[in-house]
This record gives sequence, structure tokens and C-alpha cells, in this order.
Amino acid sequence: MSVNTLEFNELNHSVVFKGSVISLNPLSFKLSKALADSNGDILSVNAISAMVWGDRSASAETIK
Repeated sequence: MSVNTLEFNELNHSVVFKGSVISLNPLSFKLSKALADSNGDILSVNAISAMVWGDRSASAETIK
């Protein structure tokens, strides 16, 4: 999946940015993808929690 100049590879949790491959841990990958998918819109704590952690809840402190 590509978002602007980022290309997300969900199979190996990597992002390609300007030709460079960046390997991320699964949590960092989900967070980066959620922010990229927002197209610059501000996301609430609840929206980030739902997009990254799904059904499991995350506290506001965790998201900081």
C-alpha cells in the first residue's frame, strides 16, 4: 500500500521512503500507517487506539 511518498509492506512491517527501506516493529508500523492514512487530519486518542490496538484498549499514557 502506498500513501504519498511512503510505501507500506504489511508482510514484513517495513516502509519505503524515497527509495530507502525502513524496518519497523509491528507497533511502530501500525502507528506510522495510521498517521499516514489520516492524510494530515488530527486523530483523537480514541481513533489512534482503535486503529493501532484494535479491540484491546490502550491508555492515553501508552499513546503518549
